[in-house]
Amino acid sequence: MAVRCPGGVCLTEDERCDGKLQCSDGSDEPSTCGRTCSEENGGCSHSCVDKPWGALCSCPKGHRLSADGASCLDVDECALPYGPCMHFCVNTPGSFYCHCRDGFQLQGTTYCYSKGNSTKFLTATKGTIGFLNLKTLRFESIQSIGYDPLALAFDLSRSSFYWADDQGNIYKAKEQQRRILYHGQYGVRSLVCDWLTGQLYWTNQKTRSIHVGAADGSGFATVLAKNIDPLELVLLPIESLLFWINKGPGDKITLERSGMDGLKQESLVVLTAQAPRSLTLDVTARRLYWMSDFKKSIETVRVDGSGRYSFLEFFKRRLAQSLAVFDRWFYWTDQKGLWRSPQDQPNQKNFIQRTTLPVLEAYHEQQQPKAPSACVMSGCQLCMLTLDLPAGFTCTCPDDKLLVADGSCEYPRFAYATSTTLNLFELKGKELIKTKLLTTDDVMESFDIDWRGDWVYWANSTGHVMRWNLNTGQTETVPTLRPACVVAVDQKMRNLYWLSCDEVCVGVTNMDQGYPRRLYQSGSEVRDVYLDWQRGRLYLLEAGWILSMRLPGGNPRKVLRVEGHVAGRIVLDLQSNTLLWNTEGDDLNIMSLLKSQTHLAGREWNVPGSIMAAHSPLLVSLFNDVITVWDRRDRRRVHDVPVGPGVVRVIVALDVKEVPPAQPVCTSPSVMCRGSTLCISQTQLCDTLKDCPDGFDEESCIAKCPNRGEFRCKDRRKCIERSLVCDGRAHCHDGSDEIGCPTIAAPTSQTAPLKCPMGSRLCKDGRECVLHSHVCDGEVDCKDGSDEQDCELLCKAGQFQCAHGKKCIDQQQVCDGKAQCQDRSDEMDCFKPTKSCSHRCDNNGRCIPETFICDGERDCVDGSDEEDCVAIICGQQQYQCSNGQCVSEALRCDGHADCGDHSDEVGCAKPPHCPPDLRCPNSHECLVEEWLCDGEQDCLDGSDEMNCKVSPVTCGEFQWSCVSNTQCIPATWRCDGQKDCEDYSDEAGCDQLKCSNQLYQCGSGECVDHSLLCDHIINCPDGSDEGHGCSTSNCSSPGTPQCDQHCVSTPYGPRCICAAGFRLQANGLSCVDVDECKEVLPPVCSHTCLNTHSSFLCRCHHGYLLEPNGHSCKTQDEAHLLASVQNELLVLGLHSSSLSLLSTSQTPVFCVDYDWRDQRVYWVSLEEESIKWTSINTKDTGTLVKGVKSESIAVDWVGRNLYWLDGLASQILAVRLGTSTVKSHNYIVVLDEDLEQPRSLLLLPHKGLMYWSEVGSNPQIERSGMDGSERKVVLTRGLGWPVSLSVDTLTDRIYWADEKLQCIGSVSLEGHNVRLLQLTEMPSPFSVMVFNDMVYWSDTKRRTIQVSHKNTGKNRKVLLKRPGQPFGIRIMHPIRQTNVSSPCEKLQCSHICLLAPGLSTGPRTGSTGPKAVCRCAAGLLLAGDGLTCSTLVDTTFLLLLSPTAVTQIYLSTIHDGVGLKRLPEHHIWSLPWAHQASWLDLAVQERNLYLADAAQGSVDLLKLSSSGLTPDSRVLNLQDDTVMALAVDWVTLNLYWSSRKQPDLHVTTTRGQHTAPLLQLGLQGTTSIALHPPTGRLCFTVLGRVNVRSLPQVDCAFMDGRSQKLLWRKAVMPTSLLFSNKGTRLYWADIGAGVIDSILLDGSGYKQFKADPGLMSFTLAENVLLWSSLDKDVTRIWFSDGFQPKQLWFEVNTNVVALRVYSKTSQKGTNSCSERNGGCSQLCLAYPGGRSCRCGRGYQPVDTNTCSPVPPLQCPEGSRACSDGSRCLPLTKFCNHQTDCLDHSDEIKCWSGVKPQDVSHSKPSPGHAGNTVPPSQDWSGRTTPGGVDVQKLDSESCDAQQCNGHGKCVTRGGETTCQCVLGYHGVFCEEGEGPGVSNAPLTLGILSLIGGVLIAAVIIRKSRARAAARGQSTDKETLMTNMDEQTVYAESFNNDLYDPDQELISSADGTSQHL
Repeated sequence: MAVRCPGGVCLTEDERCDGKLQCSDGSDEPSTCGRTCSEENGGCSHSCVDKPWGALCSCPKGHRLSADGASCLDVDECALPYGPCMHFCVNTPGSFYCHCRDGFQLQGTTYCYSKGNSTKFLTATKGTIGFLNLKTLRFESIQSIGYDPLALAFDLSRSSFYWADDQGNIYKAKEQQRRILYHGQYGVRSLVCDWLTGQLYWTNQKTRSIHVGAADGSGFATVLAKNIDPLELVLLPIESLLFWINKGPGDKITLERSGMDGLKQESLVVLTAQAPRSLTLDVTARRLYWMSDFKKSIETVRVDGSGRYSFLEFFKRRLAQSLAVFDRWFYWTDQKGLWRSPQDQPNQKNFIQRTTLPVLEAYHEQQQPKAPSACVMSGCQLCMLTLDLPAGFTCTCPDDKLLVADGSCEYPRFAYATSTTLNLFELKGKELIKTKLLTTDDVMESFDIDWRGDWVYWANSTGHVMRWNLNTGQTETVPTLRPACVVAVDQKMRNLYWLSCDEVCVGVTNMDQGYPRRLYQSGSEVRDVYLDWQRGRLYLLEAGWILSMRLPGGNPRKVLRVEGHVAGRIVLDLQSNTLLWNTEGDDLNIMSLLKSQTHLAGREWNVPGSIMAAHSPLLVSLFNDVITVWDRRDRRRVHDVPVGPGVVRVIVALDVKEVPPAQPVCTSPSVMCRGSTLCISQTQLCDTLKDCPDGFDEESCIAKCPNRGEFRCKDRRKCIERSLVCDGRAHCHDGSDEIGCPTIAAPTSQTAPLKCPMGSRLCKDGRECVLHSHVCDGEVDCKDGSDEQDCELLCKAGQFQCAHGKKCIDQQQVCDGKAQCQDRSDEMDCFKPTKSCSHRCDNNGRCIPETFICDGERDCVDGSDEEDCVAIICGQQQYQCSNGQCVSEALRCDGHADCGDHSDEVGCAKPPHCPPDLRCPNSHECLVEEWLCDGEQDCLDGSDEMNCKVSPVTCGEFQWSCVSNTQCIPATWRCDGQKDCEDYSDEAGCDQLKCSNQLYQCGSGECVDHSLLCDHIINCPDGSDEGHGCSTSNCSSPGTPQCDQHCVSTPYGPRCICAAGFRLQANGLSCVDVDECKEVLPPVCSHTCLNTHSSFLCRCHHGYLLEPNGHSCKTQDEAHLLASVQNELLVLGLHSSSLSLLSTSQTPVFCVDYDWRDQRVYWVSLEEESIKWTSINTKDTGTLVKGVKSESIAVDWVGRNLYWLDGLASQILAVRLGTSTVKSHNYIVVLDEDLEQPRSLLLLPHKGLMYWSEVGSNPQIERSGMDGSERKVVLTRGLGWPVSLSVDTLTDRIYWADEKLQCIGSVSLEGHNVRLLQLTEMPSPFSVMVFNDMVYWSDTKRRTIQVSHKNTGKNRKVLLKRPGQPFGIRIMHPIRQTNVSSPCEKLQCSHICLLAPGLSTGPRTGSTGPKAVCRCAAGLLLAGDGLTCSTLVDTTFLLLLSPTAVTQIYLSTIHDGVGLKRLPEHHIWSLPWAHQASWLDLAVQERNLYLADAAQGSVDLLKLSSSGLTPDSRVLNLQDDTVMALAVDWVTLNLYWSSRKQPDLHVTTTRGQHTAPLLQLGLQGTTSIALHPPTGRLCFTVLGRVNVRSLPQVDCAFMDGRSQKLLWRKAVMPTSLLFSNKGTRLYWADIGAGVIDSILLDGSGYKQFKADPGLMSFTLAENVLLWSSLDKDVTRIWFSDGFQPKQLWFEVNTNVVALRVYSKTSQKGTNSCSERNGGCSQLCLAYPGGRSCRCGRGYQPVDTNTCSPVPPLQCPEGSRACSDGSRCLPLTKFCNHQTDCLDHSDEIKCWSGVKPQDVSHSKPSPGHAGNTVPPSQDWSGRTTPGGVDVQKLDSESCDAQQCNGHGKCVTRGGETTCQCVLGYHGVFCEEGEGPGVSNAPLTLGILSLIGGVLIAAVIIRKSRARAAARGQSTDKETLMTNMDEQTVYAESFNNDLYDPDQELISSADGTSQHL
């Protein structure tokens, strides 16, 4: 049974319980691994079945197996996207149950069927609207129609029907009567009815809008018309929801949801490319359905956006026209008719009736269920249900009317006055009605109207204020303190407010009492007043500021400054609570008084003239004696009213309707908060929690009784006399004085005296007891006060007297952390300053370290840390600026201000000279051209920023252009709630911000406190804070909701609200805690956040302290900026701004780093081509590395190393930190592969990781371990030229500066979540650093170092500005280099220790610290202990084989030099007898060298001695054949081989006497054989069949040929097979992939080492890999110890065919053949634990050890004997591609052009007693002793075949040779004087014979290339393994051929053994 991991990955059965965790949930390694069901049921909670790997558990129905593989978990069927229940589902253990809504009954277990009337469908057919009854299938007509309807709707409770046609009409039918409700509605697509209010909603495709209209046709309004294109529409009024399918930009289509007022819009589902239509709603199931033409399906989702599901391929034949859903059925129509299908069986489609029904609506009372509606008592003309307001509804008006405070609508009216007349005009649609109200001889300067009292007030030219009654015509004079020229009426209190003509006095006249009083006396000029009588505020325009004050009077406060020149008047819009005015250029400005913000209405909308009046959404202007009314919603000109000259003022003339006084909203015992409608309970009074908005509930609370001996009530609201406690009557409001009183009978003369318990004593009156600890404690506890009598006034010596009372305690108890005094006076003033807690502030609630005091930052809220500060005294060689700042003396008078106040450039004796155009005009300070008009003031007078030309800018890819086109901001600043553009355009057109939970959101969007609701003052611009519900239904009314916390009265009835930190739940009653740490953006905490009940806590990382704001963190010590500016090294204090010059250089310094522990700075000197260091403390300088030109350096402060990038050599190197110069041969090359153009280096020593950037053809960021291991591409996208890297250790993010894209980017350590920040102020970022919350960067173009917030880019400022270009920067602080325990300290490496990643660095398993590895310098190798670097053993040598020579090189010469262009010290032996040597092997003990010659088809035995090589004998002589592979068994000296024409495996004795076939299974492509005689195993390469292709593979078997098994088949072109010394691991070179592979013999533990693309041959020496590569006729020899990167040993121009390594110890071990050839007479073949005797060809076994010649066979004419002499076969059976001989000899030596029947046979003759040659194989041309003749070719065939047609066959001494014709030579006449043989390496020549291998190589390479292209971020492996059992820097693969049940088993008899 396979295992399926989360994510869908399947594992084989073998991968279960293999000890390797491969599934993310651990399900492949269950807890039942290795267990059996017989013991404790295998650990299973239910059923158990035994498996080979352990116990397999299973679960009953309704449960699933958990990840531990043992326990069962319940399956939540209700959580499925399309659950089993139609309405409600309740999960139960192992099952579930369903229940239905009211009006439905459950049938079966899951279906809900409606009760009541049968289902009908409202539809239209043949000019008629009617019902289709599903029960009778009859059509019932309702109303005849003229045009086919586009959409239908019904209101079941009101028996009304609606439809829209293509003539632009919307109709209503009721009781057989129809009428048109609305004309001109062309483009209606969908029409629905809000059955709770009776109103209609429809979509208009032409205007791309959604509308709401009254059911009586009295008017309609627009709900949504901005950025939408609606199609179908449905409503769910019982949840106030509106749904529609929307066409977005491009081809985007979405399903949208909002409240029925259009607010809170959100996308539920993206439907792009689905072609959705026919949106419908199953009201009872709360599910939306629609059809997808593209998918031919029905789609559904719940109304909350969950439960997305598709009924795929539903419409297979025809597309449907319309869809309806009711009960459990789908209904739809198509061209054929009406159909239906059950939802749970969609394939059971039933045809109902042949008809065409283009529109279809399910008509049933359950589709429009009854429910209460918030709109019923609203009083609105058009009422829209909402999700956003506590009232649950929003009032709106038709577009031609205005909304009044009570929710009603009126036509707009305006009054205007000239100097002598007062006029009124009303706009009724397009009709204008004008009325003259008053004509007077007086000259009106200002006027207003009291609409409730019908009085007109005006101020005349003499400053008198008059009033005239509209009804009676009575005229009166209004008293004022001074002549007044501006008047305004308070419509609520009917008082008159006025501004004196001298513009210094603002007053009010009480019209009921007739007396005036002054409200405000100005010190300058008040230009105008604006009365907001609804909210009780008066606004003044004084000296360019808008001031605000309360109507009763008081000190005004500044609200906002009016920028620019005001053209005309400023007017107040009471509806929106805004001020509006025009500036020069007719730019309309709008100032929100709620948000205290000003913005432009838009440059494309200019209102000419002066703004005269405003009432949202209308605006009134006056220009050229014409009053124009504008609609601000669409900037449309509504009406022009000619008025004549001299208009002095225009006012809004809407009737002010008197709202009846509100009834008391609180009933006893509840209490109403002051100035609010909020009710609280008695228990909330004086409970220390602020429940009322103004804290009224916590006022007048008693903390301590004023009189000694009094009793304080528990509610802290009253003190009573002690004698009243427990007197039987409650004197406290909460009755606490009578709680816990003992019941004591009336005393009698016989009553016994009261006895007190231990620890107490009797009061004097004998009526009660008091504790001894309460005696003389300053608090009266006895009613008679006797416990505080006769107390000592002074304490004894060694005692402390409490401040309150007379209690004395032991002095040792003072400041012990526990209060013994009741007043805690013994624990006061116990503070003892320390370095980390030096100053206590904020009422002792905060303690700050010594470094925070007088550091220029306010760390205490009370500011005490920055009081009484004195200037810091600067050190030697420093200059003190006038502002106290310290700068280096060397920077004084250098022409560039380094002091913030420029004082370092004042009073200079010899100021520097600079060009006049680059000099500040009033000083000697010099400028650079880049500083002119850069937005930063460099001259004290700001002259460098004057007369700057403003031109349009081109914004970057990650920026947003302000509307002015002169400013660019980061794209993330758009709509972030902060105005960043100078024209404020970045916040224009943004979605409305939602109010906090503790504020009420007006319908117009503003936020007001709940205390302002229902206070008879309109505070919301739209009046939505006042309404009918304030008086009719409140928190004291019956049926008030049972609120969890607070109830508040609103215009829409009582609503529950929650305290700060809580959120109201969906039920509207209970409150739930808000998790501010997860839900609030931007994050509330700078570092880490801890959610608490009702609040949260911010915490800081180690080394940081929380700042007073409670959100951000700060380091205890000052951080410093280390910067290289041109040729200077500067250190800048980030708090103190102190600036020091550390060092200078003759050439620019591009990169720097520092070591905090040793206080040294390291930097690269281009001048000296070295890495230098400077001591921060002593300024001493030295050189660490010479002869390098580094692009980047980085200090490993944990491992104590310095890393650098060498861009020219494309290497990353390292040396140990120190003060002395390191020699070049001690450099450690960490990485030198695939580094095209590395640019920046970053170390993370605490993780053992190293990151670097590439800026070449493929910019990317890579990472590896700091030792070069585990290499991985982190990021490739979104990069231009990443020139600098930094890390934010707080968030584990990598930051980089991109010079090409002109931005700073960041990404997680794993390469996820890329963020880009692009500021205009970073045109050329060079270096970047991150520290705490800020990001720092240097910019070479601006010549500045700047800082901003790392997440937003805001709060930017310039830190350093010097004339030189700034390059590398670092932040110096101990937190940046924290003390981490170094694993190198324990390892004790002999040379250098590098850090490497620990066990885990990924995000899934957590992060661990680094581990340590030792490394060696060039020429040294790491010894087996992994610690010591040493040279190789002297006896180990390398044999290089070229076609004509053998070269011997001792490996110890590596220590003498590497990277040589020649051969190192060596011995070379020529091979004059060899024509084309192709392979070799050596038996070390016998010094026998076996040499294969491809040209001669031979294998010769040579003797190796100190004098060289001596020929001994020829072991094999294969005519017209080539030995492809050979290996010597150094125990028996048998030779294993394979040839081109005989590709099976053969074995031959050492001198060629006997040869036997070993594996004859039709093998092909054997190019390499490896033997391990001690274990009796061999491995070889072979071509295997995969599907129809032949692909290379590696097979293994016993050395006697048994137990062959496939080991590996994923190689491209394997060769050079070798065993490890122990024989447990097999190595080979895959020359097709350029890698060296290895694997354990059980098929596991695959490792890969990346060698070289030109890899040719490979060998192994103890723990060293050696290989050759070929590149343009140059052969290179490489080596590696498996720990370090590869190193080039030497290169030569010789063709190296093969290389092998041997030593005196390399061939150790014995087997069963070691002694006396194992007792075998001929071939002894070993296997694990035993041996097999084998006979050569021509011999047969006599017994298990002995062989005898095969008796000769006399075969008839036309036939021939098999080689083993076993049988005769017809000649036609030979070479017919079918095996007939048992030894396969009938298919051996079958070359082209020669047929077996063409070969002549000679009679048998006695053989020779010398070398034995297998019959008919012609090994050497001799006859076998058995008397069977060697097969002879006739002379003609011999000439053609053996002599290649260039000679004749000649037999001498029984041996056939060739006599070549003129011009040819060689054993087979194969060499001519024309073009010679190729000089290419012979290895390629041999491999080219294997065509199948080459084809396989191409196929596999292509497939691997495709795989690589799909995953470029996969790990780049560099190093592999040390030889045998150590594994370092390896990439491990799972071998799909690995079978752990078939491992190697050794037995004595060799049976039942598997490889």
